[in-house]
Amino acid sequence: MNSAPQPALELDSVSFGYGTGAVLADLSLGLREGEFVSLLGPSGSGKSTVLRLLAGLEIPQRGHIRHRGKLVTGPGIDRGVVFQDYSLFPWMTLTENVVLAIGKAHPQLERKERRELAEEYLELVGLADAHGKYPQELSGGMCQRGAIARALAMGAPVLLMDEPFGALDPVNRTRLQDLLLEVWNSSRPARTIVFVTHDVDEAILLADRVVVLGACPGRIIADLDVAIPRPRPRRQTYLQPEFQSLRKAVTEYLQGDMLQRLSAADTMAEAEGI
Repeated sequence: MNSAPQPALELDSVSFGYGTGAVLADLSLGLREGEFVSLLGPSGSGKSTVLRLLAGLEIPQRGHIRHRGKLVTGPGIDRGVVFQDYSLFPWMTLTENVVLAIGKAHPQLERKERRELAEEYLELVGLADAHGKYPQELSGGMCQRGAIARALAMGAPVLLMDEPFGALDPVNRTRLQDLLLEVWNSSRPARTIVFVTHDVDEAILLADRVVVLGACPGRIIADLDVAIPRPRPRRQTYLQPEFQSLRKAVTEYLQGDMLQRLSAADTMAEAEGI
């Protein structure tokens, strides 16, 4: 009998916390090579912590994280990250920020090639006129698009994205959702993506799977396949019964977890005589 294929990216019984406060408890999750997984959950469920652990910026207190079978013990260029705060160097122009990242990921490229690649990806995210500008000269949304261009240009096989479109207006959000899917679909081999969002519709539209975390401490309360064929034009996709059913299921899981936590808080308050 053949054993199941090894996950490309795996959290194995991972627990993590700060001091005596548990953030994640015995969390296990495996992603297939080239899979797009959306991570949903309320504030405090540990979504961003999961991304930091996968990126190697935090180390589990218990359990292990592996990428392609290799233990993750720190950051690596095989895992690109897009944070909520875009984290661009303020003393460098937008192009220089992207060129620096490309140089670390692809040191074999000549300086001219790095710059051309940086400008190509900045144009892809709609920043063709902002090549020579510094982060402080740009809006927060433009800086975030620059950070996305930087992550895409590095070409890492894993892309970890923490609410990357949250600060964008609806038009640019839609545009970058489409761009992300285009890059993901055209990459060979396909990139593995973990995408944190609070938007249920965005999670379903983009992903192969939607993983829902419950809070206090963070744990998986649902792991749902998105069996909607690609491509997924928005208008038609939102009207499909499969989409409506998934949206209802995800919403019910989130609401159920919230009600459970409120009930537990009320019980604790009663026990303490508050």
